[in-house]
Amino acid sequence: MADNRELRDLASDCVHCGFCLPACPTYQLWGEEMDSPRGRIHIITQLLDGAAGTEAALTHLDRCLGCMACVPACPSGVRYDKLIEAARGWAEGDELGRQQAAEPEAGQAGPEAGQAGPEAG
Repeated sequence: MADNRELRDLASDCVHCGFCLPACPTYQLWGEEMDSPRGRIHIITQLLDGAAGTEAALTHLDRCLGCMACVPACPSGVRYDKLIEAARGWAEGDELGRQQAAEPEAGQAGPEAGQAGPEAG
């Protein structure tokens, strides 16, 4: 599984252009931003930043069909496959993945006492 820094770097490659939207079957079906690769990348970034992994967030991540039609549609070359794989590991209870997501990068403060990380929800 990719480490925290690699996942942040991969997520930061997304420039939010929207070229992935017409390629994504779940976005086409529901028309919901969070059910698109761009929306899921936003959720993954929030989890990496220490946000709680709510049921709603996990549902949006789980709705990805894994078809990866978004990958060739992306002009920025975002490696969505690696991002969603890591996020699914957190959702399935992969403790290593959750720990990596909750660990702050060097020079960043970690979650405050009492705050929930990706393992919550």
